[in-house]
Amino acid sequence: MNAVQLTGRPSTRGEVASLLSITSTATRPLCGQGDVLVKVKAASLTTEDLKYATGSNHYALVSLTATHENPVILGQEFSGVVEEIGAKVENVEVGDAVLGLKPPMRVRYGCWAEYVVVPSSRVTPKPECYTWAEAAAIPLSSVVAASVMRVAGFSRLPRLEQPGHRVVGQGDVTWETDKDNQALLFRRGETGSVAREATVCVVGASTTIGMMVVDMLTSRRIKVVGVCSKKSASAVLGSGAVAVLDRNKNGGLGERGDLTFTKIIDCIGGHEMEMMCRQALGTSGHIISIVRPGMGPFGDESRGAVSSLSAFSGTAARSVKSLFSQLKYSLASLPLLPLGQMNILAEMVREEVKPVIDCEVEMGDDTKVRDAVDRVVQHKTIGRIVLVNSQVE
Repeated sequence: MNAVQLTGRPSTRGEVASLLSITSTATRPLCGQGDVLVKVKAASLTTEDLKYATGSNHYALVSLTATHENPVILGQEFSGVVEEIGAKVENVEVGDAVLGLKPPMRVRYGCWAEYVVVPSSRVTPKPECYTWAEAAAIPLSSVVAASVMRVAGFSRLPRLEQPGHRVVGQGDVTWETDKDNQALLFRRGETGSVAREATVCVVGASTTIGMMVVDMLTSRRIKVVGVCSKKSASAVLGSGAVAVLDRNKNGGLGERGDLTFTKIIDCIGGHEMEMMCRQALGTSGHIISIVRPGMGPFGDESRGAVSSLSAFSGTAARSVKSLFSQLKYSLASLPLLPLGQMNILAEMVREEVKPVIDCEVEMGDDTKVRDAVDRVVQHKTIGRIVLVNSQVE
C-alpha cells in the first residue's frame, strides 16, 4: 500500500523530515477480530507525531525505533471509510464514514498511509458537516480542548445552538488596532471596549487547540481575548475571540493595558510564559496549561523519560501549592483511558466544534510532505496541516 514511512530514529524533531520516504510497497496491516480496517481519506500532521518519532516526552516508553529494514508509519488522527471489520465488531459496518485515533503504543503502522487498522472502539461516525480534512483535524485537539473547558469550569455551560462565528471564514475578518494600545487588535468597526468585557484569555490562540478552545468558549457566550501574532489575528477573531493581543509586543500579556482576566489558558507552555501569566493575574485567578512545567514552549525542551518525570513532579508541586493560594494552577491533558478519550471525542463531534485547517497536502508528494513537517517543527502553522489521499475513492 502507499504510505509515508519513517526510516530511522531522529535525534530531534528537525531531523524527522529528512528520514521520511514515500513508498507504494508498504505492508497493508491485518484486521483482527475486534479491529476495523479503514481506507484513509485524510490524516493529520501533529507535534505528537513528531514526538513519537523522536521518542521524546512520554513517548520514550512506548515508541518504536524505525530503521530502513523496519520502518515506522507515523500518524494518530485520521478520517476515512471502513473497508473491513473483524468478526467481533458490532458498532460499525463496512462503508461507514468515520474519524478516529490510532493509539500510539508500540505502533509500527500509523495512519499516514492508504490504510490503517484500529480497534473498533477507536472510531466514531463522521458527520456530513465536516470535510474529510476537517474530520481528521478534530480528534486529539478536541479532546484536549474539552479537558481545558472542564478544568476551567466551563464545560457544563449551555451552548448556543447556532454560533454565528462558525459560519465565518478565516479570510472574512478584518481588524484594526486600538488607538490607545498598539498591541490590542479587534474587528474593524468595533472598539477596544469589547476586550474590556472579557475575563478569559487564551495564550497561543492560533494553535490548533487554542482556536478550538476559543471556539468552544464563544459557543458558551464567554468573551475571550486571544494572544497570537498579527498574522494569525484574522483566524483567531474568526474563531470567536472579541480581541487579540499581539504576542510580538512584550508577549501580548505584557501590553494588556487595563484588561483584567480571571482565567488564562496557556496553550504554549514554558517557564517564561507561566511567569507572564502569573504576573497578569496578580494574586488571584486560575492558570490552565496544556504543557507540563519544565518542558519548555510547546513541550519542545522535553528529553526522554527523566525530563517527563521531572515535569510530572513540577505539575504536582504547583497543584499542591494551589490548594493554599488564591492563584490556582491546573494542567489539562488527554484522559489516560482510551474509552474516556473516545467518549469525549464523540461529544465534541456532536457539538460540531470548529476545526481550523492550515492547508491540505497530498500524502504522495514527497517534497510537500517534508515541507509540511518542517512547518510543524517550526510552529509556523495556523491550525492543522492535513495529509490527504486524493487518489482514494
